[in-house]
Parts: sequence; structure tokens; C-alpha cells
Amino acid sequence: MREQFNVYGMHCAMCSSKIEKKLNSFEGVSARVKLDSGIVVIDYDPDKYKLAMFKKEIKKLGYKTDNSNETFEKVALILGIVITIFFLIGELRMFGVNLPAIFNNPYLGLGLASIVLFTLGLKFYYHAFFDIKSMSLGMDVLVSLGVTSAYGLSIYQIIKGADMYYFASVAMITTLVSIGKLIEDKVKHNTSYTVSMLTSKVSTKATIIDTDDDGEEEISEIEAKNVKIGDIVLVKQGETIPVDGIVISGNASVDEAILSGESKPVSKKIGSKVLASTILVEGTIKVKVTCTSDETFISKVIEAVEQASIYKPPIERLTKKIANIFVPAVLGIALTTFIIWLIIGKGIERSIVVFASILLVSCPCALGLATPMAILVGSNRSANLGIIYKSGDYLEYARKIKRIYFDKTKTLTLGNMAVVEDSLGSDAISYLVSLEKMSLHPIAKAIISHYQDVKVYSVTDFENIPGVGIKGKVDSKLVEVSSVDDLEYTTIKVVVDGIDAGCVKLADQIRDDSKEVIDRLHKIGISTFMLTGDSEGVAKNVATTLGIDNYQSSLDPIKKSEIIKESSETCAFVGDGINDAVALKSANVGFSVADGTDISVSASDVILLKDNLNLVCDTIAISKITFRNIVENLIFAAIYNLIAIPLACFGITSPVISSIMMALSNLLVVGNAIRIRYIKIK
Repeated sequence: MREQFNVYGMHCAMCSSKIEKKLNSFEGVSARVKLDSGIVVIDYDPDKYKLAMFKKEIKKLGYKTDNSNETFEKVALILGIVITIFFLIGELRMFGVNLPAIFNNPYLGLGLASIVLFTLGLKFYYHAFFDIKSMSLGMDVLVSLGVTSAYGLSIYQIIKGADMYYFASVAMITTLVSIGKLIEDKVKHNTSYTVSMLTSKVSTKATIIDTDDDGEEEISEIEAKNVKIGDIVLVKQGETIPVDGIVISGNASVDEAILSGESKPVSKKIGSKVLASTILVEGTIKVKVTCTSDETFISKVIEAVEQASIYKPPIERLTKKIANIFVPAVLGIALTTFIIWLIIGKGIERSIVVFASILLVSCPCALGLATPMAILVGSNRSANLGIIYKSGDYLEYARKIKRIYFDKTKTLTLGNMAVVEDSLGSDAISYLVSLEKMSLHPIAKAIISHYQDVKVYSVTDFENIPGVGIKGKVDSKLVEVSSVDDLEYTTIKVVVDGIDAGCVKLADQIRDDSKEVIDRLHKIGISTFMLTGDSEGVAKNVATTLGIDNYQSSLDPIKKSEIIKESSETCAFVGDGINDAVALKSANVGFSVADGTDISVSASDVILLKDNLNLVCDTIAISKITFRNIVENLIFAAIYNLIAIPLACFGITSPVISSIMMALSNLLVVGNAIRIRYIKIK
């Protein structure tokens, strides 16, 4: 049995691997964690285990399976910010500012610090407990020890009757670190609705034809999931084909763009194969079912999307790697210094002050803000341009792209058929347009749109021959319009009273910005590939025109995905359709272009809201700018700690000064991140 549920509180690959390791330790259980969407997918035997048991095990690791405390955490953060501002005003007395006595009231300070510590700060203790239990020291351990030392020492000072308190440090540290984590959570977002939206595109009903004892046909509607192999299904014009099968009666044109990306309808006749989820544009057909609903091609696409999502490797943030070394090192330095100060006779109180100062001055707020703040500003700049990242991970990942795969239809091209040339005389054009005005076919719309200022005649005896063409009497002449086999273009032949009057060639229009984007990518060393469901001739024409490095044609969605997975380089895929969902999930970064389907938007990592392919290049440029900013922030944080920690070790800074230094370091990190807004994109 397969189940999935949300897990809250995961911040990095270490979190997801810890959960997977625990769940997979149970016999016969297979669990996978999708870090980007915070979902656990688990396969288990319901006769041996209950889902509640697995959720309980996850809670034991320090994570949650519900988000019931969201409102409480928001209120706690607001309180923390207000109280921190109060304490910051109080610290102005260090600079000679005269303030009311209330700002130095120890009992008020104790009460306010307690509110922050035991509301907003509870999560740090919670995670720190499980970190220590699992012997995996993280930032929560450092934060917890630092604020506890300052809080405990302040209470000791009140009991002692002294006038030096460190409650401001407690509130400032707790609130600033909470804001840093909130920023990270905000930019680390993804959607998990791809599979459900794909499923919604599949018809749930099927019209079945049965034959009674007298040989009469009986038509009934049933659930598509109940259709059996060998059943006969009736599909009418405009309906979605509910099954995979073989046409046994009728001719039709079928829109297969949902699966192949092919821009023009495909002709179907007796013996042709049709697929579930495709749309019957013209005609009526009877289909003999060849597989059950859970074995259709679209169901395989859905499964492929799900698997690609589950096994997509997460990025491990550079800050997490540094923290794995930084936190134990700081604890070691603080404890060693505490012991040394005791040995040299400085006393327990002074030793605790130095210990707390080290923890507070090195509290990794700047380190924790370095990545999420840069990503937030980078994401905001991207959003202003029309680029939406569904996770901060992909903003970092885009800079590594070395190869980009493009879909053709509605990505490099407009997806609209247009006349590119013709060999018709003026009379033949008038006859053609007059006849096409009687049709609803996409080709008819393209022809009518192209030839707008021509004479139009009345039409009689109009006949639509699905999958073949149209014919009728125009100005007393028999005009027949039919398709001609052409590997490069969609070619329409016009015959007037049995005499060949010429042809019209149509093609999908190339976007105005496609060539510019391909050239721009080549200049920055990124190779380009086109993957399309269209024919070899059409694909070659587009690839040659745009100067694309390589291309492959006549591909189905799963084959596209397989090609992308075989890439040895960090790669991206740019697409718009449902048929692109698997490819979008299989690439390291998936781009959904403007006006893309709901499913491609769901499956992608980066959404381009504006109809401008240059945003692909801008995405990569902003990613590089943002990553460089992250490195700068981390270098600054390192330099800061190399200076601040020794000062604290020698007792030069107090806990309050340490907290202020830490706050200033945060401001510098934030200021540097804001520069991302103004750096020129090349």
C-alpha cells in the first residue's frame, strides 16, 4: 500500500535522509522523502503496520506531520519583534542616551525575555534536544546554549542584586535567528500537485457499445476505470478519448498535443492507434480497448512524473556544510575558554560571562542569513522580471547549467500554424478561403487569417472528410482540399473541377526571440538541444534556422525524459505542455514558459510569467549573481567570527556588546544581499 503525507521542519538533505533511514529500517517498508515539497511517500504492508506508527516515529526525530501551530508561531514572532525593538531602545543608554527607568527594570526585562524565550524560542530547544540525541549538532544547539547562558546569568544577577542584565541578548538572538529561518522557509517552496493535475486531464467516463441478442447496438456510459480490454468505445467530436485502443470504425483528426507536443491534429483511420487523454477534433470513431485504465500511456506518464519528483536529488546548502564544522568548533572554544578562565582564577561568574559572550558573538545569525537573504532578494528581483522560482534551491542550481533542452511547439515556436508560401492563383485562393470558412479545423483558421482581403463565394454541398480534407461547390465549381505528405511543412493541395490548382504550405511560426536566446546561451558556453514530437523534417528546419547544436524528433514524453536523464552535465528543460511534465521533472532545472499549461507549471522549478524566452538567460545570470553574493556573505561571516570570537575569548566583549556586534553583522549581510537588486544583468 502506498501513502503520502506532509512533514514539517525539514531544512536540508540531512533532515530528509534521517527520516528515510528511520522509516526504511522497518522490514518491508520503502520510504522516499521529497525535500522540495516536504512530502514523504511510503510503501508498506497495511496488515503489518499502521500509518500513524510511521508518523509517530517521525515525531520522535523532532519533525512534525501537521502544521497546527502555524498561528501560534506567527503571533510569537510578532511578539518577539516588538519586544526586541523595546530592548534595542533600552540599549541606547550605552551611548549616553537618557531613558525612562522602565527600560532598565530587571523584572520587566525578565518577563519580556521569558515571553520570547518560551514562545518563539521553544522550537530551538525542541530541535536542539533531538540534535543532541542523534549526535548531530546544528545551529539550534548553539542558539539554545547561548540564550540559556544569557538568560540564566541574568537571573543570577537579579538574585545577586547586580545591575547588569543580558535579557536583551536573549530576545535579540531568538528573534533574529527566527526571522532568518522564516526567510529560508518562505523561499523554499514547491508544489506537489503535478500528478493530481495530470490525472484530472484524463476522462473519467467512457461510452460503451454493446450488442444485444438481436444484433442491435446498445450504448451506455460507464466509469473509464471499469472499461475492459476488448470493449468497444464510442468517441464523438470534441470529446476526450478515455482509453488506449485501435480505431475499428470511422475517420478522424485527433489533437495529441497533450502527449506529443505535435502542433497539428493527427489523422486517424481504421487500424490507427489512439491514446487516452487526447482530443477528437473532427469525426466520430469506434475504438477497441487494448489496455485497462491503469496501463494506458498517460498513466505511465503520470507514474514517470511521480518517480522523477521522488528521486530528484536535493541541493545541500553550503551553509549547512559550514555549520557542521562551525557549531562543534565554537562549542569547543567556548568550553575550553570557560575552563581556562576558571583555572586562572577569574571566578565562576566571570567565566560564565565569557562563555556566554563567545556563544552570542558567534551565534550563527549572519551565517544563517547569508544564504536565505541572498536568495530572497534574488527571487524578488527575478519576480519583478517575470521569473518565479518555486524553491531557493533552483535559484542556486541554475548557475550550474551547462546544457539546455528545449521543447519546440509553443516554446521555440508560437504553436500556431501559418501560411509560409503558396502556388495558387487569385481565383483558387478565393475558392480555398470560401471553403475553409465552413471548417473549424486549425488549418482552416490559419488560412482564413492569412488571406483576409480576398473575394469570398457562397458554398454548397459542403462535405468534411475527417482525416482527409474538405470539399464543396464554390461558384459552381467543385473544389477539393486535401493534405499532401510533406516532411517539412503541412501542405494543402487545392483541386478545382478535377484540375490541380496548386498548394499552400503551412508551418508552425518560430518565435521572434528564439534565435536571440540560442545565440545568447552559446555566448556563455551553454549547449542547446531541441526535443520534439514533430517529424524529422519539421524538427530539422527549426533547428537549422535557430542554430541549435542538436535535436531529436518524433519523441514521446518518456523518451524525452530518458534523454535528459542520460545527460552527464547539469541540464535544464524548457517547455510548456502537459507532454513536457516528465521532462521538466527529470531535468535539474525545469522552465515553464508563459501561457504553459497548469501541469507544466506545476511540474517545473522555474515559471516564466512573461512571453519572453530571454528570461531563461536572465534566470541563469541572476543565479550566478546570487550565488556570488552568498559566497561574499559567507566570507564576511567567516572574517567576522575570526575577529569577534578571539575578542570574546579574551573578555573584551560582554554578552550585550556581543549581541550588538552580531546584530551589526546581520545588517551588513542584509545590506550586501540587497545589492543584488541593482547589479546589471549581462
